[in-house]
Amino acid sequence: MPLLPASDVVALVVTTVLAVVVGTALFRSSHRRGTPWRACRGRWVRTVVTGASTLTVLLIAVPAAQAGDRPAEESVAAADPAVVPDDEPWASTGEPVLPPVDPGAPAARTAFPGTEVPPTTEPALPAIEDATAPGDASTSGSAAVPTTTVWGMGDSLFLQCGDSLGVGTRSLGMVGWWGGTTQDMRNRMSSPAGSWPYLTESSHAEELADFRRADSWVIGLGSNDMRLLTVAQYRANVDWFMQQSAGRPVAWFNLHNGNLVDATAQFNAVLRDAAGRWPNLTVLDWDAFVTAHPSLLHADRLHLADNAHGCEQGRFSLIRAALGAGPTVGQPVELSTEDPIAVGYDTSSGAAGSLGGITGPTTCGLRDGGCLRSFANGQVLWSPRTGAHAVTGAVWGRWASTFGETGPLGYPIAEATCALRNGGCSQEFTTGSVVWSEASGARTILGPIRAAWLAAGGQDGALGYPTTSDTCSLSGNGCFQFFEGGSVYWSVASGAHITRGAIYDRWAVQGWERGVLGYPTSDESCGLRRAGCYQTFQGGLVHWSPASGAHVTRGAIYDRWAVQGWERGVLGYPTSDESCGLRGAGCYQTFQGGLVHWSPASGAHVTRGAIYDRWAAQGWESGLLGYPTSDEGCGLRGAGCYQTFQGGVVHWSPASGAHVTWGAIYATWAAQGWEAGRLGYPVTDEYRVTGGIAQRFQGGTLTYANGRVR
Repeated sequence: MPLLPASDVVALVVTTVLAVVVGTALFRSSHRRGTPWRACRGRWVRTVVTGASTLTVLLIAVPAAQAGDRPAEESVAAADPAVVPDDEPWASTGEPVLPPVDPGAPAARTAFPGTEVPPTTEPALPAIEDATAPGDASTSGSAAVPTTTVWGMGDSLFLQCGDSLGVGTRSLGMVGWWGGTTQDMRNRMSSPAGSWPYLTESSHAEELADFRRADSWVIGLGSNDMRLLTVAQYRANVDWFMQQSAGRPVAWFNLHNGNLVDATAQFNAVLRDAAGRWPNLTVLDWDAFVTAHPSLLHADRLHLADNAHGCEQGRFSLIRAALGAGPTVGQPVELSTEDPIAVGYDTSSGAAGSLGGITGPTTCGLRDGGCLRSFANGQVLWSPRTGAHAVTGAVWGRWASTFGETGPLGYPIAEATCALRNGGCSQEFTTGSVVWSEASGARTILGPIRAAWLAAGGQDGALGYPTTSDTCSLSGNGCFQFFEGGSVYWSVASGAHITRGAIYDRWAVQGWERGVLGYPTSDESCGLRRAGCYQTFQGGLVHWSPASGAHVTRGAIYDRWAVQGWERGVLGYPTSDESCGLRGAGCYQTFQGGLVHWSPASGAHVTRGAIYDRWAAQGWESGLLGYPTSDEGCGLRGAGCYQTFQGGVVHWSPASGAHVTWGAIYATWAAQGWEAGRLGYPVTDEYRVTGGIAQRFQGGTLTYANGRVR
C-alpha cells in the first residue's frame, strides 16, 4: 500500500476523531425508526444525517489503486449493484444511469464478501435495458421542491419498496396494503376507528397523525382502482386527496399494468388532468420508467421482480426528483464489516441441519435494508428491526408466494413453532402469521381477522386452522377468511367477527355482506332459551334453535318481536324469514307462537291463536279487516281478548269464540258497553237477513236495516 503524504495523514486523523465523536452522538439519537444497515462498496453501514450534511466515518483506510487492481467503479458495481453512490455518473440527459445487473448475482441484490457460491446455484437475471431510454426517473407537473418530512400512501408496490420512500430519515413512514384502492385509503384516512388490517405503523392513530403533520405526501394508488372502481370514482378520490393536502406538495405515481393497457391510459389521463388543476401535484412517470425497463417486472406484469433497481433507481429516484434531495441525503457511516446473518443466526449444523446445505450467498439490498441467505430447505432473513430468522418448508413456500419480505407479511420476527394440534406449525411475521397443518395446508392470516381468530383460541379453538388465506376488496372495504370451523368477516364499520354453522348458512342465503344483513357486528352468542343462539348484523339479527332453525329478523318486525320478549315471549323463535310483497307494501314473519304483520300504514303487530284464525278466515290483510292496528289486548270480562284491525275488531272469549265486529253494529254494541254490557260477547260474525244484516251476541241480536240498528 503506498504511503499517504504527511499532510494527508494529519488531516485524516483529525477528521476521523471529530467524525467519530459527532457520529457516535448522532448514532445514539438516531431516528425513531432506526437507520437501516445496507451495503456500500462492500462494507456494512448505517446512514447518519445531520442538518444539511452527512458525516462519513472511515474506520478502515482505503488503499490507492495498484496496477492490476480492479478499477474502483467496477469494484462498486460488483460489491453492490443495488446501491448508487452519491457520485454516480449521470447520462447526458440528466437522468440517472442504472448500474448493470451482474448475471451471477441473485435478483440484483448485494452478495456479502466471502459468502459467494457458484453462480449456477441461482438463475441468472437479464441485464436492464439501456438506462438512457425514456422513462428513467422522469416526472411531470410541478418542479422539485425540497421538503422536510414525507408520508406515503399506497398499495403493494409501496410495500415492496418499504417505508423509507428513498428519502431516509425524512420519511415518517407509510400506510399501504395489497389490494388497496383510493377509496379504501380515503375511508381509512377519514376514520378514527382503531381496528384496521395491514398496519405498517404502530397504530392507526399514528397513521392519522403522520397523514396530518407531514410536509409532503407520496401516493401510489390506482392499480387496484382499475379493477374495482370507475374512472369517475378515481377522479373524485384524487381530488379528495388533493383537497386534504391543503397545498402541500403531493407526488403521485401514475400507473402501469401490462394486462390492462386501455384502463391504464384512462386512469393516467385522470392524473394528468389533475396535475393541470392542482399546482402542488407532481405526477411521477412510473409508466414510462417501467416501459423502458420491462425486465424489472414480475411475470404478472405489475409487481416488481427486481427490487434493487425497481425501488432505488426507479420509484425512489422519481420521489427524490419530485420532492428534492432535501437536507438528509449524504454519505454512509461505516459501523461494521460483519455479515448480519452469520452474526445473528447459527448455521453451524451445516447440511445436516433443518435448513440443509447453503445454496446462495448472503445477499442484501432488500426492503428496509434487509439481507437473506438461501439454503436447500429454506432461507434465513435479517433486517435491522426483526433480526435474523429462518423460514422453511411449506411456511416458506406460502410466504414466498406472497412476494416474501416485500409482500403483506414482511420479514419473519420469530422462528416457526411446530408440534401444534394435529402436527401443525405456525410462524410470526411483521404483520401476520403463516399457519400450516397437513389437512389445511399453509395459509396467511393477518390483521383484525388474525386477532379475532387468536381471541377464539387460534387453531385450538372452535375455528381451528385456516383453510384459505384472506380475501379482501369486498363491499364496504371488507375482508374474509375461511377456517375449519367457520369464517371471520371484517369491515371498517363492523370490525372482525366469526360466523359459523346454521347462522352462517342463513346469512349466506341472504347474500352475505352484500345482502340486507350486511356484515356481522358480533360473534355468535348462545345460551338462550331451549339451547338457542343468535348473532347481530348491520341490518338485523339471525336467531337459531334446534326446533326452529336459523332465521333473520330485522326492522319493525324485529322491534315488535323484541317488545314481546324475543324468544322468551309468547312468540318464541322465528320459524321463517320476513316475507314481503303483501297488499299495501306489507310484510310478515312467522314465529313459534304467532305472526307479526307490518305495513307502512298500520305498523307492525302480532296476531296469534283464535283471533289470528278468525282474521285468516276473513282473508288476512286482503279481506275486509285489512292489517292489524294493535296487538292482542286481554284481561276483559270472562277472560276475553280483542284486537283492532283497519276495518274492524275481533273479540274472543272461552265461552263465545272469536268473532268480527265492525261498522254500525259494532258502534251500537260499543255504545252499550261492549262485552261488559247486556249483550255480552258476539257469538257469530255478521250474517244476512231479509232486508238487512244481523249479528248475534250472548245477550241478544243486533240487526242493521234501512240505515238503522235495532
